[in-house]
Amino acid sequence: MGVKVRPQIVCPYCHYRQNTEEDRAPDGRKKKRRTACKKCGRSLKGVKEDWWLFIDHAGRKKAKKMKSKEAAEDVAKKTEAKLTLGEFKIEVPEEPVRKIPTFKEYAEKWIKAYVDDNLSWSTQNNFRNLLNKHIYPVIASPKSSEYRVVYVKKAIC
Repeated sequence: MGVKVRPQIVCPYCHYRQNTEEDRAPDGRKKKRRTACKKCGRSLKGVKEDWWLFIDHAGRKKAKKMKSKEAAEDVAKKTEAKLTLGEFKIEVPEEPVRKIPTFKEYAEKWIKAYVDDNLSWSTQNNFRNLLNKHIYPVIASPKSSEYRVVYVKKAIC
């Protein structure tokens, strides 16, 4: 739990965000700022650091990009005070409910997207006949998230 302020740099090539805090060498001296991306290895010379505010509270995390170190530290102090008073909440947006397609809807979509464009007319007919006569009657009704081995065994046997 807490609030942290850290400088980070974003690679302009792969958009990987990495810390740029100066690390200490084993002998106590400061190391140089990172000059290559950890992910893609390209040079980060001339890329400007951004200051980020990281909030970790009640199992929820939030990161916010700030304009300067001073602004980030000021917001961090205010946020820390609100956390101690219990006035701060990290709101989590509700995820929209996704409609789960039935097997038939999914199969029809696949036929339009792949079969019609990539296969010969006779193979298209074979797929449609197989689906209409053998597969749809057995497993067309349940949602695709509810498919189990039982449905597949019914279709095969």
